[in-house]
Order: sequence, then structure tokens, then C-alpha cells
Amino acid sequence: MAFFVEIHDGPLAFDLIDLLRIIEPEGGRLNWAIFELEALGQPKCGNLLDLEKAANESESGLPMSWQELKELAENLLQVIWGLFVAVRPGQPFPSKQPLSQLLPHTELLLRAFDSSHWAIYAREDFFLKRLKGKFRDIRSPGFND
Repeated sequence: MAFFVEIHDGPLAFDLIDLLRIIEPEGGRLNWAIFELEALGQPKCGNLLDLEKAANESESGLPMSWQELKELAENLLQVIWGLFVAVRPGQPFPSKQPLSQLLPHTELLLRAFDSSHWAIYAREDFFLKRLKGKFRDIRSPGFND
């Protein structure tokens, strides 16, 4: 059963790299794309402003390998706004659309809101157990399948 939760452990209490570590190794078996990005840091993969522009202007996200995404996350100080989408290998990335229409086409979705909290959507329940073991303020906005 899929789930959708929000983590409100406080601003800057955790970031993208912490979420990626929780979803390892399964996250590495998926294809990833960045649909939105506003962040602070010095990524090794290039200029952050160029990366943000490419992700924000792409209709179906900026594809990244798991390793590239992890390296990016390790070099970001803070994700202010972000939308990271994962699909199964062989599946196309969906086009940008409202979240409710995007979810059926994704395996995992990680979304940062103004540095204040993250929303996570996943098809696999075991991710929820991992999140509950790591974070203290997990809320369900009533968006479950």
C-alpha cells in the first residue's frame, strides 16, 4: 500500500542526504529526476544555478543516477525547495503536473517545502517504518492511496 507523509522535525533538522540514506539500497535501483530545485551549496557536478535552472525548466525533470543524486545531496548545505522523483527502470519520467496526478506514476517522491519540512510519497510500506524509526514528527496529510 502506498503512503504519503510529511516530516516536520524542524527547519534544518535534516536534509536530502538524510532521506537518501534511509531509502538505501532500494533507492539505488530506481531512476531519479529532479523536477524542482532551489538550494544552497557547492555541487561537484557543476554550477548550482545552472543545475537549478535545468531542473526547473525541464518538462520531465533533470535525470540523475543514484550516485549523482547522492553526490549532489552530500554537497548541498540546504534544500530550500525541491522535488525529487523516482520511477522503476524502463518507466518514463512523468511530465510536470499537479502532485495528485504525478503520484500514480512514481515509486518514490521527495519534496522540500521552504526549508521547513519534507513530504514523502512511496509505494512500499517499509519506507514508512524506516522514517518512523528516524524522525519524531511524521504527519499524514490524508493523501494515502
